Amino acid sequence: MPTALTTGTRRLPRLTAFIAAITSIVGCGGCGGAPFFNSTASYDYMHGDYLQAAEEYDQQFRTNHSDAARDDRDGARRAALRVMLAAVTAQRKDGNDDVSIKLLGQFLAYRATWGTPLEPATADALPAEITAAGAYIKQAVSDRLADRGLASADALARSYDAVLLRPEFATWRNDLHARLVERGKFLCPIYFSELPGNKPFILSAVTTYCKRWGAADQVVPPLPNVHANLVVDGQLAGEHDDELARLRAALAAAFRASAWFSPTATDELHATLDGRLTMTSQTKVVPHSKDWTQAYTYPTTETVTVATQEPYAETRTRAVTRDGVTEERSRTVTKYRTVEHEETRDATGVASRTNTLNYQESELTGEYTATIHLQLGPELGGITVALDDHDVQHGLERDTDAPWAYVTPSHIPLMTLSQFATQEEARLTAKLQRALDEQYAKQFCRANSIDPEDAARCAYLDPSRLDKSAHWALAKIFGKDEPEVAKLFVRPTRP
Repeated sequence: MPTALTTGTRRLPRLTAFIAAITSIVGCGGCGGAPFFNSTASYDYMHGDYLQAAEEYDQQFRTNHSDAARDDRDGARRAALRVMLAAVTAQRKDGNDDVSIKLLGQFLAYRATWGTPLEPATADALPAEITAAGAYIKQAVSDRLADRGLASADALARSYDAVLLRPEFATWRNDLHARLVERGKFLCPIYFSELPGNKPFILSAVTTYCKRWGAADQVVPPLPNVHANLVVDGQLAGEHDDELARLRAALAAAFRASAWFSPTATDELHATLDGRLTMTSQTKVVPHSKDWTQAYTYPTTETVTVATQEPYAETRTRAVTRDGVTEERSRTVTKYRTVEHEETRDATGVASRTNTLNYQESELTGEYTATIHLQLGPELGGITVALDDHDVQHGLERDTDAPWAYVTPSHIPLMTLSQFATQEEARLTAKLQRALDEQYAKQFCRANSIDPEDAARCAYLDPSRLDKSAHWALAKIFGKDEPEVAKLFVRPTRP
């Protein structure tokens, strides 16, 4: 999330934040239609995190498609764009033009993605920022063009593509391109007049580059020691015709990705393939046993203690005095007491027993052998690429389905011979690519060479391989523009 979208305010605890938000809404007559505090999105909006709020409101709108959710989303987006553009202006006024332009690129990207109309104040401020950014880029590219050269100026212009490719910068983009084309039409003939005609690698790279600026085509001598294709002859025992054709095509593609290939070459390089792919498999039936516990029920009896209420008679006596005469009177009452006794009743018992599941499974073992030799022609120093691989794989076949014993079917097949051939094809092509690069570097990336053609030929493989002497040799021709010009020498087919 761009730093320009946050206010730096530390978030409050939930209750405090809620009170603060309600207070802000009730007491803010000029809030400009801020969404009501009813969600996390509203919380983010009230705390100035407009971009996060816009994303959350958009999720709400996608869920319920309500007009209120759409309006809240668009309001948060407009606020986010306002804050973004304010950050662009602030960075520009502080003299941080490159930072300002980067933020402007983010602003334009969000604006294009959202399609939300800007607030009037934001719309009014935008043209000035576009003009300021365009003028800064134009001056920077012009300075680079004068100080270093065409390739460096072009690279600098491309570094601003985040803004220059936007429709708002069409005028600036076209003007820069016209200036570079004008410079290219002036500079390229000078290059061609100064470059020796027997330097095909430099001539080829500069010609390709100058076509971008409308320069006339130049007659470039064919690149030496390169070929149009790799033709693979021979057979590989164990492969079907379609698999062998696929392998040959993969090897040819690997060659075309190397520095030994040129689309303008006419002769083909031949290579001889021989070897064998084999697969042997064994199946071993292995008995297994698995103990498992089975729970079961059985009828039984149980003795329980039962409590009952038993009545009994109790005689109560009391003294009664009447006319000075006391006499005892008695009466019988019924009372109850708890009596416990044992009873035997039917019941169901639960027990477990251990059972043994006997089953079989087939253990599969596959052994794969690849013995492959690829011999390239003497034109490349007799490169030989060899594979001597031996792989072992294991598989399993089990049909038993006894989930109560935690034994279920399992089928782990072995790799087929065709799949093994595909694996070896990838290994062989990767090894060929490394061998081609190593041989080219050995022959043409000579250390401490000060010949510009040697430097260009080495850069055709990989510009990062150039040493200080090679860079110095190219700088004699291209001056300060050399670091960028050297990148042009890389072959168009480099992966």
